[in-house]
Amino acid sequence: MRLGSADPPGDDGSALEESMRLLIEEGVDTFVEVGPGRVLVGLLRQIERSVGALNVEDEKSLSTTMDKIAQVPGPTPPKCSA
Repeated sequence: MRLGSADPPGDDGSALEESMRLLIEEGVDTFVEVGPGRVLVGLLRQIERSVGALNVEDEKSLSTTMDKIAQVPGPTPPKCSA
C-alpha cells in the first residue's frame, strides 16, 4: 500500500479502511498523517473516533505533533533532527 499518493483507478479506499481497522484491532491508538490535507485523518474519524489522529504538513505541524507524541505515556519517542 502506498500512502501519500493518489488511489489507483477503481480503488474505493476499502483496502485502506481495512488496514486501519486491522491496526486498531492490533492496539494502535494514534495515527500520524504526513502530507498536505487531512483526508486520512477524516477517514479515520469515520472509522473509529476513539483513536488519536495527528497531521504533519509543514514544520510547524511537525513540531506540534512531536510535542503531542512526547506527552503520550510509554516508550520515549525517537528524536527528530532537522
